[in-house]
Amino acid sequence: MDIFEIKAFVNTCESGSQRASKMLGRSEIDVCLAIEKLQSFVAVDLFSDNLAPSKDTLTDSGRIYYGHAKIFLENLRQCVLDVLRNYENTLEGVPRIKISMCSLIGKEILADSLSSLSHNFDLSNVCIDLSTSDDVVSKYPLKYHAIFGDPVLTHKDFFQIRWSANVTQGLYASENYIRDVGMPRSVDDLINHSIIMYGNSFRDVCKSKGNWYLSKLPEINPAIIVNNLVALFAAINADLGIGSSFCYRSKHLRKVLPEISGPVVTINFAVRVNIPDKLMYYINAVDKAVRDKLQATGIELKIIGENDYV
Repeated sequence: MDIFEIKAFVNTCESGSQRASKMLGRSEIDVCLAIEKLQSFVAVDLFSDNLAPSKDTLTDSGRIYYGHAKIFLENLRQCVLDVLRNYENTLEGVPRIKISMCSLIGKEILADSLSSLSHNFDLSNVCIDLSTSDDVVSKYPLKYHAIFGDPVLTHKDFFQIRWSANVTQGLYASENYIRDVGMPRSVDDLINHSIIMYGNSFRDVCKSKGNWYLSKLPEINPAIIVNNLVALFAAINADLGIGSSFCYRSKHLRKVLPEISGPVVTINFAVRVNIPDKLMYYINAVDKAVRDKLQATGIELKIIGENDYV
């Protein structure tokens, strides 16, 4: 028996297996298998109907187990948070704020926000540690005080989502490119332009969310193919062609074919609960700077968690 099996059981009781899988960041099959293992371990049936597990189908044994499991998980959660808070309160020297950014969308907006923040806020007494390692975040989220960008936050028991926003991709080119080559008249007209594709190969590119406009143009021949976002924006800003981007990354670019839009990506800003006040002061400042930056680009934010700004 492990922690995931207990979480799978409790979340399934409260929300059903499908929603539990989303909350835990695992497949529904993984959740169902975890519950099977748990029932095998305790050697009794916890649900009267294993095909429709829920709080309504709990057996008497299942209700007893659910009550204790709920308390156990909350005690474990509080234990972890108390240990972290105690450790961070005993640290000496300059406070260190650790913020994780989803590598797909986080770097540019946070860099711009912190640049703006530094002009209005004294950052000389704090170290802001930024990371874009998605793998580390998914495995070790408690290393961070705040997580920005992750569309699927699987550790909601330790983090509070303060706000979320939906951002849409569009096509962009530099002013110089538009001046020299002209503005495409339609999606079909893109075949007459230099296209910058994000991906390692043409086949990967056609499946990439970053190149959603290619579905109608399988015969297109890219001017350049890149395999990372830094190279993508460098190529667009170097006047090499047209590429796809999120609107908040494109303040110096011209939008191409504004009547069409691409995939929508949800971004979140989540903060770990029970953070010491001396650290929360700076996290609130970063939070406000990021919100202001996104809202300045016309992106609407859905406020989920309340916050008193510094």
